[in-house]
Amino acid sequence: MSLVVLGTSPTPIQPSISIQGSKNPDKEERTTLRYKDNKDFYVIDLDSRKVQFSLLEGWRMEQQAYEDMSALAYVSGPMYETDINKSNNVVIYHLGDLKFNEKILLSRNRAASLQRAFIGVKYNGVVDFGYGELTKKRIKKYKIFIGGLHSIYNDLQEAPSNYKGGYHVSISQRIRYYLPRIRVIYGLRRDGRIEILMSKTGLTYEQTKELGRRRNLLTAYLPDHGSKSRLIVPSRKKFTAEDLNWNSSLAISNFQTPYMIRIQRKEFSLRTDLFRLDSISRFLFGNKKYEQWVSNLSGQPSTSDKEKNCITIKDCSKQWLGILLDRALAGFNRIAESWIDPIIKILRQELK
Repeated sequence: MSLVVLGTSPTPIQPSISIQGSKNPDKEERTTLRYKDNKDFYVIDLDSRKVQFSLLEGWRMEQQAYEDMSALAYVSGPMYETDINKSNNVVIYHLGDLKFNEKILLSRNRAASLQRAFIGVKYNGVVDFGYGELTKKRIKKYKIFIGGLHSIYNDLQEAPSNYKGGYHVSISQRIRYYLPRIRVIYGLRRDGRIEILMSKTGLTYEQTKELGRRRNLLTAYLPDHGSKSRLIVPSRKKFTAEDLNWNSSLAISNFQTPYMIRIQRKEFSLRTDLFRLDSISRFLFGNKKYEQWVSNLSGQPSTSDKEKNCITIKDCSKQWLGILLDRALAGFNRIAESWIDPIIKILRQELK
């Protein structure tokens, strides 16, 4: 019996482009991705306008990922499951829909892709934590789409009625809800940056939720059930034996994983408002209206009467101009991603 991983061919480890975690990293590098080793967990936070995501496939790739100095980090994801095909091969496939730039990978388990959560990065770099599958509309909307996730909580959007998450199918999955596990959390900070953390000891589901709240995250998603947690920062945080072999009172886990999300710094960074949730609703952190919006979990920021109903020509012109500029910026970002990045890479190769 052999093992088959469904999806694209394994992403090759590229030669060094930039080194995160060098002795004297510049300011741009530090603000792109920041890593900290806390007492109870490891954590990175990143600016989604300045990084690109890709899928690394293959078993036991942790050491190779740690030595990949062109990457900023590797993290868990996406969820997967196994099956046996007609040729008696064990087949591995991702549960959620995926999109990395122009590469689209739809899950063959349509129920799982529809009934779980996702993280989407728009072309202007703004991040959404939502629910459901990769629709035609979302293909156009998001440059990066990682589906099949489990939502611990989401203060920005109420879960739809068809959401079930990753702890509803089997008894073994429900047991994982209560057992302490090494957990990885995808979260959204209040400044719009993505935060990814991995606990150092086993946490129950409720303890994981409490950790997200303690970190003051607006959203907290799980990329897996905890037995396959990964967070690797090249040259700084490797995947250790302690990470792989850990104990709970009822189980000992030693699981490999065929997938990891690779995070790399972009050659061309987007310049846009990181936490613009839509074209019209724009707000500043610390603003009383925004804090009220977060606390009541309405899912959408409230706009003032002046924004909702522009009366004068001056008011309406400002509102329409803002929408047009936002659309123009999104179009420019698409062009920049498609043309400027490759040109810069070619010039750098020529200069070498």
